[in-house]
Amino acid sequence: MRTAFTYYGSKRRIASAIWQRFGDPSYYYEPFGGSLATILERPEATEKARYEYVNDADCLITNFFRAAKFGKPEELASLANWPASQLDLEARVDWLPKQRNRLHHNLTADPKWYDLDCAAWFAWVRSVKFSPDSRTLLVGRCSGVRRKHQNLTLYFTALARRLKDVSIHYGDWTTLANAAENQSLRNNCAILLDPPYKYATGRSRNLYATDSADVAEYVHRWALAIAEIRPKLRIALCGLVGEHKMPATWEEFPWSSGHGKGIERVWFSPNCDLKTNTEATMANTHDTCESPR
Repeated sequence: MRTAFTYYGSKRRIASAIWQRFGDPSYYYEPFGGSLATILERPEATEKARYEYVNDADCLITNFFRAAKFGKPEELASLANWPASQLDLEARVDWLPKQRNRLHHNLTADPKWYDLDCAAWFAWVRSVKFSPDSRTLLVGRCSGVRRKHQNLTLYFTALARRLKDVSIHYGDWTTLANAAENQSLRNNCAILLDPPYKYATGRSRNLYATDSADVAEYVHRWALAIAEIRPKLRIALCGLVGEHKMPATWEEFPWSSGHGKGIERVWFSPNCDLKTNTEATMANTHDTCESPR
């Protein structure tokens, strides 16, 4: 399914390529969740159990998915269904960041707490402006919660159903990375690593609430080290061309987001075998269809 809001760096366009290489892992980790575009594009479940874990360091994002998971879809839809308005955009762009301290306190104090207004307005703001730091309404923009002919109540109902068994974390990326390392000793696991790209690539700064010039390098080092000691863990590392020096055994997958001029890259660890994982996924799907109920 599609995401509720646009997000800079989304991997929605190549989600199918990622899942072709991951197959259907029992355990899936996404430490830099953003709009959750990749997990929302995951093929439908087979009969085997799935354990999915997502994380983001921005409490506005975590709050949105908490609200989508636990809130009433019709209430969230009513708040998010707002006409495009320049003054409302400016007011909400100013108001939302001021809520972060309050959100951080309440989100960490209660695992099911959320703020419905913040959630709806966050998704709306992301859907009417062009980039994270923009305060200008993009004329004619119809994306996210403002897609044409979209019934938001039905959409948020489906989103809540999809997130029902997804574990939503908030904080540092290493929590899920360490979990993937441990689980991969005995289970079929995959992890998508999509950190903010290095400033040295020339990408714009302050694109994210929690931005970093060097986290991508730490993630890169972790990925290489873990691939050596956990060869069964399927790893996808995202970046820009030339950003990471990878072994020849890793697949370098070029793609274009439409804004990056075709310089985006995903590096897949050696065991992300396209042919093997695609055949396994198809076999699982076939078995599920033929299994008696």
